[in-house]
Amino acid sequence: MAPTRPPPNVKSKKEKQSGAKEDDIATALAHSEREGTSFHTLALLFNFPCSKLADHTRGRLSRKESHIHQQRLTPAMKKALQD
Repeated sequence: MAPTRPPPNVKSKKEKQSGAKEDDIATALAHSEREGTSFHTLALLFNFPCSKLADHTRGRLSRKESHIHQQRLTPAMKKALQD
């Protein structure tokens, strides 16, 4: 049985440029568990690298999360300044 393509998501220009988002990865992994689809096929269906799925399942942090300790402002401080 051929894998079914998920419904298209409407994304802003910024979201399209930033690559795969966490919710897209979660959707792809849920699709993999449901259908038994390989990472390679999911990468083609969801249009992001196969290595991103493999890294996510191994627990690798995103670039943003892995460098939080190097930032001068904590996420809470940043949010307070924005509000």
